[in-house]
Amino acid sequence: MNKHITTTSAENAQLNKDLDKSGDVETVYKKEFKDEYDVIILAADRNNCSGENLLILFAIRKAENGGPGKEFGIVHPRAWNTDLNTQAGWSAATIVKNRKRWIDSGKKLDFVTFLGNRYCPVGASNDPTGLNRNWINNVKHWMRKLSV
Repeated sequence: MNKHITTTSAENAQLNKDLDKSGDVETVYKKEFKDEYDVIILAADRNNCSGENLLILFAIRKAENGGPGKEFGIVHPRAWNTDLNTQAGWSAATIVKNRKRWIDSGKKLDFVTFLGNRYCPVGASNDPTGLNRNWINNVKHWMRKLSV
C-alpha cells in the first residue's frame, strides 16, 4: 500500500478535466483503469458490488496500487499472489459484506472508516511499517477524485 497519497497539480488537473468532459462514471473509470476496467467490473458484478460500493472498489485499487496478484492488497492466502480477477473479487465481496455489517451495527462511523477498520486495520501484524494508518484517508481521497 502507498504512503499517504499526494497527487501532482498536473494529475489533479487532468483528472478534473476528464471528469468535466465526460460527466459519466463509466467513461472516467475506463480511462483511469484502462486494461483493468473489464476485469474489475466483472468481479464487481459477480459480487453485486455497485453504486457507491463500486466507487469504493475503484478507490481501493488506486489507494493500494499493488502489483500483479496484489492489486487490491488482499492478503488472504487464497487471494495473495493470484491475479487481478481474484483480488478484485475478494475486495468487492469484502465491501458488500461489510456494508451489511455496517448497517447492522447502526452506522456509528462513516462506511469507509468502518470498512478500513476491518480491511486494513491499524496495528495489524502484517503491517510492520504502519502504512495501514493511511488507508482510510487514501481511499476517501480517491473516492473524491473518481466521483462524477
